[in-house]
Amino acid sequence: LERSNDCVTKSFMFPNSKINDLKLKVKTMTAESGNPITNPTRVEVLNWLLYKCAVKAAMKNNTSGSFKPTGVSHLTNIRSKMMEPLPENSMGNLFMIGDIVTNNESEMKPETFIGEFKMKKMEFQSLPNIATTFGLISQMCSKPALEEHQRKLSVSYICTSLCRYPAYEIDFGWGKPIKVAIAGDLRKNSFILMDSPNGDGIEAFVCLGKQDMEIIQSDPELLAFL
Repeated sequence: LERSNDCVTKSFMFPNSKINDLKLKVKTMTAESGNPITNPTRVEVLNWLLYKCAVKAAMKNNTSGSFKPTGVSHLTNIRSKMMEPLPENSMGNLFMIGDIVTNNESEMKPETFIGEFKMKKMEFQSLPNIATTFGLISQMCSKPALEEHQRKLSVSYICTSLCRYPAYEIDFGWGKPIKVAIAGDLRKNSFILMDSPNGDGIEAFVCLGKQDMEIIQSDPELLAFL
């Protein structure tokens, strides 16, 4: 994803009570579909909601108004997920990218989207060791793989979660912070989730094109959970 001047970053605060309402909605919708998801996580349901609303906004701004193949990449910390644990003194980021491709609107339903999300996370948990992981990362990030990914998709989004990372416990000598945010510019079409300052919920930093942001920030489906 390229950085762009034609984008806006906004913060959306989802309190725990509203996230629980969203989880209940997902459980109800998936049960009615015949493919129930009984244990959706906070991150799963918020990623689904943000992605769905962002794609809907992009469709409204699309001259044809039709759905185009769209993808979302989930950056997942796998330091604790490999079968062979990392050494205690290991350093650096270690993550895998789980891609979910939606070719039509029906694949935006929670049973499909969240079901695929869960499968990707299970695949990460079956990684045997660091050597295998580095091989997969090199393959996924190779130029041919990235070019093929871009060729197949009209639009691509990227999501990650920093929830449960103790950002509000960091003290550089001036006391614990009252507000933590993402430094610098976000990439266009990205969602980053963090724990809210008071610990009651999740704060989502959303970066979209200006026209898409104008639509999504007044989307009643999104506003219902703020």
